[in-house]
Amino acid sequence: LHEVPDETAWMRQAWPQADYQQWAVEQWHMLLDKGDSSEITVRIRCKSGADRWFCVRSAHWQDYKFATFEDIHELEQARQQLTEGDRLKDNLFSMLSHDLRSPFHSVLGLTHLIATVIETDAKAVAEPVREYVGLIESIVGMLCKCSTNCCPLPVTATDR
Repeated sequence: LHEVPDETAWMRQAWPQADYQQWAVEQWHMLLDKGDSSEITVRIRCKSGADRWFCVRSAHWQDYKFATFEDIHELEQARQQLTEGDRLKDNLFSMLSHDLRSPFHSVLGLTHLIATVIETDAKAVAEPVREYVGLIESIVGMLCKCSTNCCPLPVTATDR
């Protein structure tokens, strides 16, 4: 107790960064002032100097206010890693969607052009149609390569 004689000294040691300390103290007092049980998740500087995540819960009984601290550091780190993983996954699918959409617009344009040419005169357009079909094959081939490189499928027994 001589290292942390009162609540203010403890808060200074637990939250040495002034802005975070102010936020944490405000949250702490809001938590204790509530009439019912509640909780907050905060980072606290431990005696060792390491910052750890805690779930702080308040409880009231008659005229007394209680607070409990549960060390949830590993759980919070895992949650943050999952959140970051979700963000990266969303970015990946956003890029893939964009990169795959552009060639598909080219394919749609070429197929529309082929349909228009075929409606006019099939004999006179045999060479341009072959050229357009070649372009479509090329674009679809690039899409297949892109999807294979970006989203490789696991090797199965039938692929061996």
